[in-house]
Amino acid sequence: MFGATRIAPLDQLRFAWAIHHVQVGRFGLTRCRHGGSLAIDWANRGLYALALSQRGDGECAESDVAHALRPDVAAVMLSPDTDTTSRMVAGYHGVVVTIPRRVLEREAGAMLDGEEGRALRFTPGIDLAVGAGAELARLVGFLVGEAARTDGISHVPAIADDLTAAILHAMLLRLPHTLSDALQAKARPAAPRYLRRAEDFLAANAERMVTSAELAAEVGVSVRALQGAFRRYRGCSPTEFVRQRRLELARQRLLACDGATVTEIALACGFGHLGRFSVEYRARFAESPSQTRHRAGTLDRGGAPRDPDSAAARSG
Repeated sequence: MFGATRIAPLDQLRFAWAIHHVQVGRFGLTRCRHGGSLAIDWANRGLYALALSQRGDGECAESDVAHALRPDVAAVMLSPDTDTTSRMVAGYHGVVVTIPRRVLEREAGAMLDGEEGRALRFTPGIDLAVGAGAELARLVGFLVGEAARTDGISHVPAIADDLTAAILHAMLLRLPHTLSDALQAKARPAAPRYLRRAEDFLAANAERMVTSAELAAEVGVSVRALQGAFRRYRGCSPTEFVRQRRLELARQRLLACDGATVTEIALACGFGHLGRFSVEYRARFAESPSQTRHRAGTLDRGGAPRDPDSAAARSG
């Protein structure tokens, strides 16, 4: 199941360890119960393994870095060819989902470019309280529950394949790993052409107010469609997009050190409220506009510190 395994009881007064393993589609499901505290050393060969606690606390250490196992709080995703040490308290109940390396990596390759397999490594620790971790925990919990029932739908091969495929895709698309960026970019639908035209128009007119109606008319769609596209593909409204572009334009001008004051630059970039401009600028760039201006003033155009003597010679 896991490769070479060594079990070391940590409680000298009692020891109990029970496991139950079933195959569901392409996955292995192993439920573990520990009557006493123990440590387990195992060589994870050829498998990806997701460990979740159902009751009691534990930890898995991969490459000497320990990651917590806590019900509804933390899980661990292990990559193949790693030596792992697990420690569980007395009364620990947990489940381990194992996926053959060839299954997961072939799926990743198919999602990218049709190759037979693409090696990847997961970030081990998973937060089950929110986001992707919570979604994955719900999917796995349903699968485990159905596998424990004699009449569960996971015993129907076609349904088991669909359930395990859903979990497989959730792991690949939602958990962080070395191919995350490539897979998410491939899965993300291309933005419509009118959205890119709208972005170009806003960037070219960042210094003035552009209404949603004007922008929608410019690219030939309704205001509602335009706002929906910005939300879906850019995660912001057209107004928020413009404000970010104005902040970037203001930063470029502050770094250019062309003699204009911070106030003049803010007004020229469409910011009518100077206090709000300063707050938004600091939130975006982690420094105030005046700090940017001061830093730019100490550098020459090549990024090296200015030589005050040579500057005085040029001015003379």
